[in-house]
Amino acid sequence: MRKMLPPRVKAAGRRGLTAISKGIDRLLAGDGNAQAGPSAIVEDGAVDDTSQAGEISAIRALIKDGFPKYLVDVGAHDGITISNSRPLTLSGWEAILVEANPRVYPALERATAGMRNVRCANVACSDRPGVSPLYFGSDSPGGAMATLCTDENPWFDAARSDASTEVEVRTLTQLLDESRWPKDFSLLLVDTEGMDYEVLVGLDPDRYRPRIVVTEEYPWNPEKSRDKFRLLLDRGYSFNAQVGCNTMWIANEHVDVCLGIVSSTRELSP
Repeated sequence: MRKMLPPRVKAAGRRGLTAISKGIDRLLAGDGNAQAGPSAIVEDGAVDDTSQAGEISAIRALIKDGFPKYLVDVGAHDGITISNSRPLTLSGWEAILVEANPRVYPALERATAGMRNVRCANVACSDRPGVSPLYFGSDSPGGAMATLCTDENPWFDAARSDASTEVEVRTLTQLLDESRWPKDFSLLLVDTEGMDYEVLVGLDPDRYRPRIVVTEEYPWNPEKSRDKFRLLLDRGYSFNAQVGCNTMWIANEHVDVCLGIVSSTRELSP
């Protein structure tokens, strides 16, 4: 699929991969949260940017008129704190919010109470279904760093505790099938503390093809990071930007529209 890309898209991809490498170097040097803390950007009456480093503003710049207002947020936490989905759900987007931590999930339910456009799921997502220990973060059992990941490295030596609880694990494909989700939904957000690659493996690309994918970077396992980048490239996604600790990817067929090269898909050459 990559061989069929227009030259300008290939060039953008090469620049993007260089940016990823530089971004990972910055993260390893301890600069990953240099812009941490919710920003307060308001655009034409839109809800404030509640994300960690301005991700929502970057996402809004890619979303165009006519995009289906459907999103999936895997690792939604309490639905409010440094949330990449909250402003969009408050604007009426249909959403599936997934949070594995049973200590946090009640807060997510409270945050979305009465929102008919939002469905919540208290499960973990990975590449295969089953039951798995969810390790609480060192911040607290109700914190944002709970993970299925069992990697041994300096990051998890500090970030993961020995305490855990058993949780149900589903593939993202299963969850979307159960919700009868549209194949061509606009936005997939993944933030699962070292498990983003497995979440993406569990999404059948023939059945679901989000237009924009936002995934948290995990530089402490370079092989897994490379596998994730290769998976996205092989599935026909182009790197767009790194914002904070997240990278943003666009389905190749939507790159021209998202970047404003053309104003609508009708202008694309067959």
